[in-house]
Amino acid sequence: MQKEKFGTTKDGREVTRYTLTNQNGMKVSFIDLGAVITNIWVPDRDGNFDDVVHGYDDVASYEVNEPSFGAPVGRCANRISDGHFTINGVEYKLDQNDSTNCLHSGFLRFNYLMYEAEYEKGDGEEILTFSRISRMGNSISRGISHTALHII
Repeated sequence: MQKEKFGTTKDGREVTRYTLTNQNGMKVSFIDLGAVITNIWVPDRDGNFDDVVHGYDDVASYEVNEPSFGAPVGRCANRISDGHFTINGVEYKLDQNDSTNCLHSGFLRFNYLMYEAEYEKGDGEEILTFSRISRMGNSISRGISHTALHII
């Protein structure tokens, strides 16, 4: 695994890029800002490698990333009609960032947040896991918001 500085956010947080490579030369890179996949290099039929991910070359662009390129967007993807839902008789109101709908978890998508990265290697595989604690109102949701990649 290769680990390198990717840049700095507008509020001064350092963003790190992590790159994993398999035995065939395929590579995938992530940043800890949003646990975003920034690059995947794969060979074409002639063996020439090319990056097949739509993305950006700098932190400032990922801080905006309106289309959410390469990113887990949040608790939900797509739209929640009229920006609200009810569970067990309790109504939950959400951001209405797409007309009256909630799109990709609202204004503060998970791809705008920093993640903790953990790297493991063993038995012919590499594992890169991104995680964070997701606060929901006054409670904490554990085990949500993590991305894991296994390279064999």
